[in-house]
Amino acid sequence: MPPIKMFVDEGTLAANVSINPNITELLGNKDTDLTCSFFLDKNENIFNVELFAKDISKDFHDKKPIAIFKPDNAAKLHTSGNYLLGRVTLTNITHASTNATLQFHELKYIDEKDYMCKCNVRDTEGAHSVVKSATTRILVKVPVRDVHINNQPNQTQYDRKTDNITLTCTAIGDPEPKYMWFKGNNNNTIISWTNRYVIEDVIQNNSGVYTCKAYNKINNVYYSHSNTVLIDIVDELMSSTVSALSKNSAVHAAYAVPILIAVVLIVICLAVRKHRRKQSQIYKPDYTSVTWRNNNAVEKEGENDCFDMKEVKINSRNEKQQNGNDFVAY
Repeated sequence: MPPIKMFVDEGTLAANVSINPNITELLGNKDTDLTCSFFLDKNENIFNVELFAKDISKDFHDKKPIAIFKPDNAAKLHTSGNYLLGRVTLTNITHASTNATLQFHELKYIDEKDYMCKCNVRDTEGAHSVVKSATTRILVKVPVRDVHINNQPNQTQYDRKTDNITLTCTAIGDPEPKYMWFKGNNNNTIISWTNRYVIEDVIQNNSGVYTCKAYNKINNVYYSHSNTVLIDIVDELMSSTVSALSKNSAVHAAYAVPILIAVVLIVICLAVRKHRRKQSQIYKPDYTSVTWRNNNAVEKEGENDCFDMKEVKINSRNEKQQNGNDFVAY
């Protein structure tokens, strides 16, 4: 498509200015050029070229160009074009130039605007004229990406008690992505052309891997991205009662373990204590308990005061008493 031109005839003015036709590029593109082309009569000189931009829904502001090109001077961004700093290159022009170009090194969403060139011309008599181009537009597009699948009910397994399973696919892209669904490795059979697929018959035969493919078309090129989800359908899910019992058992076990440990510790402590008592009895000194009664004493049954009794402990290994008293062993 040839450049968009606008001719303005003011007296003998023969200058005309044009700009690229509409441009559609991908987000992040690094070689997008926006070029103002101008053609002058031999009696005309260019004073400067200004490049304007506006949001698609607004009007141009003639006093706020984003870039200014002046012959034999360095091209520069106007304050209105500061959002382009570090992302564009401007070509310098001379009086003999016929093009002024702004090149994007990184195209962003904010660059999706309408653009217009304005050429300020002077003739040999010093008359000043303005020539404007028609409007062109840069469209920034995004190849499809970030494909996600949501399954409802959101479970790891299903059985016949489930009414249906709804799979919903979402993706990012501009233009808006379109969708198609496949099951298993059969990519030749499309089971749905929308972003949603419903498994109405929840049986084991419908278990498997489901694939959502999202795609969009930009400048006659198709872009696509896919994601998958595994749907596992069983004969019967574990009942909620069994599940609850298992959960309760786990809770009880959590409480029982510390109690069991405490009981074991108590038993061990008692056993150690009993063992120590036995050891102390085994190592007691050898002695015999006896009662010493005087020869003149008379013992009466049940009356301890009727005799003078002294209990002494005499080592069996000691020498025999030499005093002639009688000893009675218990």
